[in-house]
Amino acid sequence: MVSFGAMALTLIVFALTVAVVWIVGSSSLTYQVDDLGTAALSAIAMSFLGLLLSGVLAPAETWLHLTVLGSFESGLMTPSRFTAAHVLNAGVTFVTNAILLLAVGLLVPGVTIRGAAGLLIAAALLTAIDVLLPILFAFGTA
Repeated sequence: MVSFGAMALTLIVFALTVAVVWIVGSSSLTYQVDDLGTAALSAIAMSFLGLLLSGVLAPAETWLHLTVLGSFESGLMTPSRFTAAHVLNAGVTFVTNAILLLAVGLLVPGVTIRGAAGLLIAAALLTAIDVLLPILFAFGTA
């Protein structure tokens, strides 16, 4: 059963993703989003594509953790202790977000990509959300 905290965190992340896509898409010349509905559709498409890619990315990320950090650092990351695994996870998340934003730009009507700057800014903001919110809220951890 999904806890209320995990569901609330998912909704918060979704709302912040829509906000980031809308704000960056409205203010950037290289990454443009037509309206708020298109930003919401982009966030839904990113979630769906991320779900489809997770089957491929999870084993690759595990292999990367084991290869780069070894078995000692590749375990569950706890919010109480900042480790190299957090940095590696943030890097993987940034690349994943950039790829997802690019894919959404190609698939969703109303999203225009004319360069990398806006896309990379949006990916960096989404990475900050993905990495920091679970640490700040730390549902189910001591």
